[in-house]
Amino acid sequence: MRTNRIDAEFSNIATTINAINNNLQDIQRSDDKLKDGIVEMHSLSDDIKMALPSTPEAVELINQAVTDAQDARDAAQTSETNASNSADAAADAAASIIVATKKFNTYAEQMAYVGAYVDGQKADVLGYYAIGDSGFIQMYWSASSTAVHNGGTVRKPTAVSGAGRWLAVNSNDINVKQFGANGNAIVDDTSFIQAAIDFAASNGLVVNVPKGNYAIFTTITLKQGVSLIGEKTNPYNAAAYYPSIITHLPISANTDLFALETPATPTSYVSCGGVENLFIVGSANTRYAFNLTNPLGAGFKNIGTANAFSSVIALKGQLNCYFSDFRIINTTATQMSAAILMRSYNGESYGTTCTFERFYISGTLTASAGGIS
Repeated sequence: MRTNRIDAEFSNIATTINAINNNLQDIQRSDDKLKDGIVEMHSLSDDIKMALPSTPEAVELINQAVTDAQDARDAAQTSETNASNSADAAADAAASIIVATKKFNTYAEQMAYVGAYVDGQKADVLGYYAIGDSGFIQMYWSASSTAVHNGGTVRKPTAVSGAGRWLAVNSNDINVKQFGANGNAIVDDTSFIQAAIDFAASNGLVVNVPKGNYAIFTTITLKQGVSLIGEKTNPYNAAAYYPSIITHLPISANTDLFALETPATPTSYVSCGGVENLFIVGSANTRYAFNLTNPLGAGFKNIGTANAFSSVIALKGQLNCYFSDFRIINTTATQMSAAILMRSYNGESYGTTCTFERFYISGTLTASAGGIS
């Protein structure tokens, strides 16, 4: 700090003056003559005379020096305060640029933006396709990021080449509509939901499914450790009370809706998360709602289904899995082979440690199979 340096200099001046006074008093006699008669007072130069503390002029000079030093220090302090205030004002102005949050109405508007980008600046995207469609996300601009664009938590504007990405402020709380899922029962949402699951798999997250009816045309791959959670509801209410709906509309026959990713080896397990609070509508081309091979620790609950499936749950090699509160209704003429299909694994008749609780099953099943096969 500048005041510290001035105080130090002032202290040095005082120390020097005191030393001069002590030296002069050591050699000066009471009659103003110097010891040993080397020189008399009147023969000294005016500068020397003025330096002697015994003269009024010297005292005045010292006092004036002190006053000047204090004035200089006060001026420096004022200057430093002004400089500090100016620096604070400049910092506040710079911070205000970063704090000022941009507003984008939609994902498309965000991607089309061609204005200035400020590193660290935040942006609120008020919806994916329209304001308030559950696609809201808060992001910040990272000028150095080269992360892969995923349409959700990582977004690269169209005009940007090289580094520079919008990144989610909170990437631990995600939903499928932030990745582009429509939820209108018409547009294929498979790729959008898969993108959310893929991101969650690399970060150990839960994927939320907001209210809507999501059309799926192929198969969604469930990844290790990822859970897919719809809005909470009562499993024993009618389908209309399930706010998060998946409608399976595959073109090809015998297509599964959800399939657990393939195990690394035939005898290894895949640590499975879970699926909760969904109502699933099958079609004539749907085989299994859930096709799970070697799942470890799966926890599926509060699931409702309608229309025909070959089986709702197909299991192979499961370990420590739990399924509860399923409401399975087949109102079509097409028979289901079984609500739950248990397949052999490694010579065993069934997997091990699998619990089923509170299943309500009604509708058309094959006469020989029943609920579990």
